[in-house]
Amino acid sequence: MARADAWMNPWPKRLLKWGFLIAVLLGWKLVWVYGPGIAGSGAGKGNAAPAIFKVHAKILLKSTLGYPRQVEASIPAPEAGSNASVQLQLMKFWDGKNWGPEALRVGHVEGRSLIIPAGQLVFVDVLDVTPARDYNGPVMCQVDYRVRWDFDEAVRDLFAKRQLINLRLPKGLATSTPGQEVSKQVTLERVAWWGPQWILQDAAQWQAAEAGRPSEGLAWLPWLF
Repeated sequence: MARADAWMNPWPKRLLKWGFLIAVLLGWKLVWVYGPGIAGSGAGKGNAAPAIFKVHAKILLKSTLGYPRQVEASIPAPEAGSNASVQLQLMKFWDGKNWGPEALRVGHVEGRSLIIPAGQLVFVDVLDVTPARDYNGPVMCQVDYRVRWDFDEAVRDLFAKRQLINLRLPKGLATSTPGQEVSKQVTLERVAWWGPQWILQDAAQWQAAEAGRPSEGLAWLPWLF
């Protein structure tokens, strides 16, 4: 019995385990690289398959852009005697010179402005992924998706008085209506066969232009695909 098991110890057995693991990882990668084309092969003549699966695009965009993004609004320090100053004093947010306890209960001060949480910008779904196209070298595709501003009910009263108190929404929100969904389009570029095969083109610009603070901890996800 010992002789029968001898060939399995120690290195041949370890090599089998590592070989199995490598095969699983390679198979996983092949599914995401070639799967969209195989799945779309029955779509009919003239209908090219999408460059990547929608679920792949969703994970890539959510992790790269940090959805859900924490949205914050701001109220600048009002000018003395202005309507905003009167309204904020009635709300006990402003004492005529500084932000009061009620203001600090719902937000924090940066410079002279009051920063208040205003919900999240959440990723809704991917609407469409175009086929991969060769643009004289770079291979790209476009992804249409939707996001929604989920408003924080705790500051709804402030939002209702936004014109009176000069409440300002962050740039890049693309909507001033809570609960509204907005369609967006981005370009993905194929960069490698191994590692993250597709990346968001001009990712830094998109990250800076999108409203809110990104969630963290998901940047490693694209490496799985």
